[in-house]
Amino acid sequence: MKVLHMPIAMLSRCRGHVGRFGKLLRLGAVRHLAVKALPSFDPDNGQVIFANQSTWQLTFSWLLLSLCRHRILVDLGSKILGQSWICREPQRLTSRALLASVRSTAFAHFCGGETLQDCVGRGKHLSSAGVRCIVDWGVEESSEPAAWETNMLRKVETLQRAKEVLGLSAAFMPIKLTSILSPALLERWTAVVQDGSQPPEDWHLEEEVAAALQRLRRICEAAKDAAIPLLLDAEQSGRQPAVHLLARQLQREFNTEEPIVYDTVQMYLKASPQRLDQALHYAGQHGYIYAVKLVRGAYIEQERPFGTIFDTKEDTDAAFETAAEKILQAIVTKRPSAALMLATHNRSSLFNAVQMMEKLGLARNDQRVHFAQILGMVDNLTYALGLAGYNASKLLVFGQIHEVLPWLLRRTRENRDAFGAQAHELPVLRNEIRRRLLGRLGRVPR
Repeated sequence: MKVLHMPIAMLSRCRGHVGRFGKLLRLGAVRHLAVKALPSFDPDNGQVIFANQSTWQLTFSWLLLSLCRHRILVDLGSKILGQSWICREPQRLTSRALLASVRSTAFAHFCGGETLQDCVGRGKHLSSAGVRCIVDWGVEESSEPAAWETNMLRKVETLQRAKEVLGLSAAFMPIKLTSILSPALLERWTAVVQDGSQPPEDWHLEEEVAAALQRLRRICEAAKDAAIPLLLDAEQSGRQPAVHLLARQLQREFNTEEPIVYDTVQMYLKASPQRLDQALHYAGQHGYIYAVKLVRGAYIEQERPFGTIFDTKEDTDAAFETAAEKILQAIVTKRPSAALMLATHNRSSLFNAVQMMEKLGLARNDQRVHFAQILGMVDNLTYALGLAGYNASKLLVFGQIHEVLPWLLRRTRENRDAFGAQAHELPVLRNEIRRRLLGRLGRVPR
């Protein structure tokens, strides 16, 4: 497979002269224009993958991720830093000391910076490996109506600013619905549709629902104008059916020509395979693009007591792989029209997906298929995907350290198993560090 390589910045200057490629450029779909053969997806070739990172950066990453593999350390750190007064009173001497320790370690590794402007440098570094950005500021759940309005306005502003400062490097933006609307609203409507029951036809006209949808529509309009699609974050099973309901309504309104709104399906839930089938069927009936982010799931400790998740990891893995194949096939057949983001740190799932894309004849840079991982986690997988020409993105969260800490702690708890999965990726870092150090000594690594 051949592609043409040209920097993103140059593409931006050529927008008025690309004819039928104009729309693709607006969406950031065309990333390369000069003939060069694409490498294969090879996440073990550290020399190529980490070519733009210093030995110090690689060493820092290896040390931090090695520590994160020890659950007892992660749990202890989360317990200490999870004290509410740290974020509520960031100017206290103790708070400042603790926040400073986070800033120089986990924050520096897993976050984009304190401002959107700080993410520009990260974005340029990622783009050198063909990787784009999923940008957001770390806002969490709120039950205060005033906060919902403030968060909505800030989300709109962030979309507009991301378009300005990051340009085509800005690929997506997440939304945590419980920062925009009432968590109790999601729980109430989940109780209505939990067993697969259909809501009343006028459900979206209820005053509280209508107000929530109006805030979400303003964000969707901003996302459409900025050409930065939205990723609706998943919630616990006691809220998730209502999230799907809202996603379905927004997709009917905004996904008519291109995917602007992505729902999230958590494949560790026993109900998810059926919900996925229902969503595909509904999209086909109503003629819109079903865009979905597939994940395994993040609330395993909260869900397990309720029996809502599969009994074994193998069952979850099988459900995830089946769902990914189903969406990829829908993309090819356009029955219905679909778009897919695979948000996973699982090496096997990524290999399976790229092999399935090849089998189905999907181009590596097909704009209906995306891959995403958190900044600082399994970077070798993300960079290998980007260098091979696939649509790969990293999640870059930004904000003041005391604002981002709750998000960072939540992600740490949610991804403890993923830190364990780093065991497969740490040797790539270690071998590249060793290769460089031996090279400086004039020795050839075995």
